[in-house]
This record gives sequence, C-alpha cells and structure tokens, in this order.
Amino acid sequence: MKKFKLDRKQLILTVAAMFVLYAVMSVLTYFFYMSGFMMMPWEIVRFLGVNLLLVAVFAIYLYCADIEVLKDIKQLIALCALMVFGLAVYLCLDKWLSPFVVPYAFIALTCGLIISRKSGFISSLIVVLMMFFAQAFSEMTVTSYIPLFVGVTSSILSSYTLSSQNKRINYIAVAGLLAVLTCASNLILTMAVSEQVNILTLIIYSLVSGVISVMLFLFTVPVLDSIFNFITDFRLDELTATDAPLMKKMFEEAPGTFNHCLTVANYTEACASAIGANTHLARAAAYYHDIGKLKNPLYFKENQMDGHNPHDEITPELSTALIKKHVSNGMLIAKEYHLPEKVAVFITEHHGTMPIQFFYSKAQKYTDGRLDDTGFRYDGPTPTSKIAAILMICDSSEAALRALSVDNRMKAEQIVGNIINDRLKYKQFDNCDITMQELNIIKETIVSVYIGISHKRIAYPDQKKEDESIA
Repeated sequence: MKKFKLDRKQLILTVAAMFVLYAVMSVLTYFFYMSGFMMMPWEIVRFLGVNLLLVAVFAIYLYCADIEVLKDIKQLIALCALMVFGLAVYLCLDKWLSPFVVPYAFIALTCGLIISRKSGFISSLIVVLMMFFAQAFSEMTVTSYIPLFVGVTSSILSSYTLSSQNKRINYIAVAGLLAVLTCASNLILTMAVSEQVNILTLIIYSLVSGVISVMLFLFTVPVLDSIFNFITDFRLDELTATDAPLMKKMFEEAPGTFNHCLTVANYTEACASAIGANTHLARAAAYYHDIGKLKNPLYFKENQMDGHNPHDEITPELSTALIKKHVSNGMLIAKEYHLPEKVAVFITEHHGTMPIQFFYSKAQKYTDGRLDDTGFRYDGPTPTSKIAAILMICDSSEAALRALSVDNRMKAEQIVGNIINDRLKYKQFDNCDITMQELNIIKETIVSVYIGISHKRIAYPDQKKEDESIA
C-alpha cells in the first residue's frame, strides 16, 4: 500500500491556485493597509516575500496533512475562494468598524463543515497572519497583537470543536461559545496592554463578532454547496434516511438487498468510527453501494424469497456477466437520481477487481486444466479511499458471516481475516492509504458488531392460549 501523491495535472493546478490566491490576497492586504503609505521598493519586496512564505506554508501543510483537498480541484478552488472572501470581509470590518468585530471564526467554521477541519484551521490561521503582517508593514501598535491572538485562538477552537457536531444548531452553539471566548480574550488582552478599557463596548463588539460569524456561515455554506456540489454531513444524513427515494424503491423492489445494505451500513459506520474516518460518508456509501441490484433483483441470492435460483438454468459465464452488471446499472441509477459523485464512486470501487469466485469455481468444473479468471473479475477500479476499503471488507464479511451462521468469535475472526487476506493477495488496497494496523482494527470491529447482532436470546416458554370464553 502506497502513500497517495499528486499527479502532474493535480500539481500544476495546485501551483496555479496557490499563485492566484497569493496574488489576490496580497493585493487586498496592500490596498487596505499600505496604499496610503509611501513604501520603498525593498519594503514592498519584504511584504510580498512574507505573503509568499505564508502561502507556501499553507500549501505544504495541505500536502502533508490534508492532501485530499489538493486532489480535488473543486475543493481547492472553493477553499481559495472562501479565504479570499473571508479576508475581504475581515479587512472591511477591521478598517471601517473595529478589529474587535471581525468574525475570525467564520472561515474555520465554514471550511470545517464543507471541506475538513484541518483545512479550516490552516486557512483561517493563514488569513489572520496575513492581516497581522500587513499591519506590521504599515502602522503596528501594541494593540495590533490583540486581534492576532484572538484570531489564532478562534482558528484553533472553531476548527477542533466541530468534530462531534452533526446538527446545524450545534454549529450555532459553537459560534456562540466562540463569541464568549473572544469576548474574554479581548477583555484580558486589552486590559493587559491598555489602561483605558471600555468593557461594555468590547463585550458588544465580541458578541457582534459571533453573530456575524453565524450569519456568514449560514449564508456561505448553501452557496458553496450549490456552486461546487459539495456533500456535507447534513446532506449525507438526508441521503441515509430510510424514506429517501432510492431507499424506498429498494425496500419495495429488492427487500433482501435493502436489509443487506442496512446491515453493512452498521458494520461500515462502526469501522469508520474506529479508525477516525467520516462515519456519515461511510453509512451513505453502504446504503447505496448495491443500488444496481434494483435491475434484475432476483439474480441476487438475498432477494430469492421463494428458493428459486435463475442461475441454475444458465451458464457460469452468463451468470458472471449478470452479476457484474449491477455495478454499471448502479452508476446509471445514481445518475438518474442525482446521487452525489462522492457517494456514487463507492458503487464501482466496493468490489474492486476481485474475482466472482462462486461462478469461477463452477466454470472450472466444465473445463480441463486451469481456467483463467480474467473474465470472472469485476472491472474495478480498486478502492481509492479508506472508506471504500472498509466497505469492500464489510460487504463480503456480512454476506459470509450470515451465510455460514457463525456462532463463535474465533470462527468469525478467521472468516473476516481470510476476506482481508484475499483482498491483500489481489492487491485491492494498493491505491488507498489504509494501513495494516487499521485493517486489524477493522477486522476486530466487524467481529464485535457481528457478535452483538447475532447474540442469542433467552428462550421463553410458549405462552398458553387464553381461554376464548374469557372476556
């Protein structure tokens, strides 16, 4: 398994995006802070050099800590646009109202929801530092350090208080908490560096800062969501409601697959939580990974309620083609129902390029010698994310554990371990950054969930039928 890197196209787009971000933010800070000052050429070079260093640090951090943003050009453009917009708002409020009104939590809150917490932290921090250094080249005073400290504090707190938030009201509560913390920081630092402090004004400004953060957050998220077709945790929760259109259709037309998806979702969500992946995306991936079975549902075992198996009447080659077809059918259905690309990708990746072993073995019985398994493999691609790898393992594990009716932990561990080893053998995890330690955690989590689902209940004695004559 190799670490994911940027290809040439992604690298060029990243450099271009960083250059544009650097140019626009430099122009903005120069216009607001230094356009009225006579600056020597070497001072302008220093100013541009500091900004270049900040943008370089920003790019390096993303590459090392959150490379998924650089791989997805839509996320990168949205992040840069959010930083420019946030900087413009900050500068306007700082210049024409007060530095204490600046909603420093806005960028981290918004980016933390639509992209990632890591990107939210670093983008907010870079914007605050760029403002501070721009002031340093113009009219630096001791009170200039107050917005710097408050901005850095807000960046950290607003980024890392979002990890457990999955309701909109919680984000508003976080912003309210940040307003209180901002107020406390402003008061403490202002009293430390200045003898004249208007406490009431500081409190009002700090609370206004929190309100503006919330208002900008609530305005910007749906705008970016609609422009870039992002998929937030809120939207994922809507997709995983059992009354979602595709879920209702699956329940009515392929009830066995519907129940299989619900069970796999329990496994996948638990595994994602265990290794720190996005549980909302993991559940959505499991819900929709088999929607292609809505076409010809009776060719899949879980939907054969009457015991009749149409595969008994056709060749293994035709059976393989029909089974593989559920992947391409799934993508067609995903497109028809406008399923987000971030969820639809799991339809093609959850089987990777694994062979369809049952029909391959069946076909071998009709041939002399060893049969090439190329025609009995899924078309791929192999998983490109940890969640896709989790789904691949959970999908097969759920089917195997249910089919074999395993009744003890040791046997369950052996089955799940064999499933993981088979996928390692066929190099299914070479294009994702999952580790051996995480694979072991996934195995233990699946077994624990299975034991919890399949636990035995107390056998109650038959209740005697009450005498019908009793009223």
